[in-house]
Amino acid sequence: MNKIWTITSKDLRETFTSVPLLLLMFAAPLALATIIAVTFGGTVSDTPLRDIPVALVNLDAGGTPNNGQIIASILTSTADSAAGGGCPTTTTDSTASSTTLDDLLDIMILDDVAAARAGVDDDTYAAAVIIPADFSAKLNNIFVNAEVQSTQIEVYGNPQRPISTSIVRSVVSSILTQISTGTIAAAAVLADVPVLQQVALAISPDFQTQVACAASAGVTLITLESQLQGGREPLPFNPLVLFGASQAIFFALFTANGAATSVMEERNNGTLQRLLVSPTPRLTVMLGKMTATFVTVLAQLTLLFVAFTLVGSLLAGELQFIWGQNLPGIVLIMVTTALATTGLGSIIAAIA
Repeated sequence: MNKIWTITSKDLRETFTSVPLLLLMFAAPLALATIIAVTFGGTVSDTPLRDIPVALVNLDAGGTPNNGQIIASILTSTADSAAGGGCPTTTTDSTASSTTLDDLLDIMILDDVAAARAGVDDDTYAAAVIIPADFSAKLNNIFVNAEVQSTQIEVYGNPQRPISTSIVRSVVSSILTQISTGTIAAAAVLADVPVLQQVALAISPDFQTQVACAASAGVTLITLESQLQGGREPLPFNPLVLFGASQAIFFALFTANGAATSVMEERNNGTLQRLLVSPTPRLTVMLGKMTATFVTVLAQLTLLFVAFTLVGSLLAGELQFIWGQNLPGIVLIMVTTALATTGLGSIIAAIA
């Protein structure tokens, strides 16, 4: 055991007295991760998106039901008016849905498609939603000819706002799914109804209201509610955590490779041969060098862990712990990483 510690202490002393190696172990990953975090830190925010500017152009000629107007009403957070005010919804669900969509989107209704696209091009709007003139006619064709006609709504996105454009596209797609579901369900119900009775239903205000309700967000009977496990609040995304951890592990591999290089240097200088001919088992020599590599990498990860915490606190303007609340898991990852890099260094030394 004394021989193992002697070999370990000798390697540790050589490592931590070498200025170039210390720069490679600590200064390089700390500088790189900090520069990357400062550069890309402004592109990520934990503030929720609100009031996304959207231009809405409704060219739909109308029909029974008027699907274009239903979509416009839902996007402008007046889904109840689109349904004729008679949808069987609960006040809480309807209010929550309307408030959420109203907070998310800032709808500007336009009449000119060219103006809407120009507004997107000059970054006035994040996206433009354009409802074609034959939207209701094609969608309602299933009631007349029992045949589905293809139609689509154009979402003209701003390439400078990809996230906002994706959100608008997802919202429109969700509304279209509800309308399609309601239309197909209504057509299935009317399939066995006589033609004259269908005509009577088509001109009935109550029937139009009930069909329009199928597209209303307030009639959703199944909702999903997310809950945090363990009562822990999620931490905001910090780019220093991602880049710092990756740079620390990347340079830990260089440290392990440096240990393998030191073995080869000792062999070339004859030091390793003199050590092996002494009354010291080969296993003791390898355990001593592997222990030195393990301690070096673990010290490197620990110091970088503390350094990145201080850098993150400086960037945030307040003292904060950027690595989360699972301290046992963090320690376990650091120890296993040190063991893995030590094993890799031993493999490199054996192959060399």
